[in-house]
Amino acid sequence: MDSETTLIALVNRQFLYELLARTYAEEPDATYMDILRAEHTRDELGLVAHETTESILAAYDAALDALDSAEDLTAIQHDYVRIFIGPGTLKADPWESVHLSDTRALFQQELLPIRDAYRDAGFLPARYPHVQDDFIGLELDFMAKLAGAAKQEWETGNHDTARERLAQSRSFLNDHLLLWVDSLARAIENGYGDGFYARATQLAALIAERDVDVLDALLAN
Repeated sequence: MDSETTLIALVNRQFLYELLARTYAEEPDATYMDILRAEHTRDELGLVAHETTESILAAYDAALDALDSAEDLTAIQHDYVRIFIGPGTLKADPWESVHLSDTRALFQQELLPIRDAYRDAGFLPARYPHVQDDFIGLELDFMAKLAGAAKQEWETGNHDTARERLAQSRSFLNDHLLLWVDSLARAIENGYGDGFYARATQLAALIAERDVDVLDALLAN
């Protein structure tokens, strides 16, 4: 990649991960919905090239269709609460450690490598310590922070430091996010139906999968 193409890719990664993180951070509002539906968002998704582009855009369209089929914003907000907050036992656990272990207990030993990854990168995730470290929204927020830091370092000429952030991103994808985001998408669909959050999580899985190739290309510079 030349320098201009690299910067475009870095900006694109930050935008996409910030959008994904916002999906799970809190109940959706009108501003989030406007950004999600904006032509700019479709353009940013289209920049994620290669053979996965069609499936990424198809997942995006499916998420928008699910939004359009909902009664109103209040219905989507209600879905957010019942899927990610409760009350009662959640039908689709939004925590990595539950998907990768044989028990539904929270605050397990599996959390420690995630916490170490955050600390090694010098970040505390949003809403720490009120939300468990391996919540899907926090993992995506961490990826967004790493993406933003890589872009900033590249823009200021600190290319080696930018590559360190990109390498941390690739490690976190391979060691954590990619191991369970597909499982979460299936669990949401099985537990709550084929609605917006099932489709949005499938989109998150596709973007994360494609990002490994993007990161490999950036690190090869």
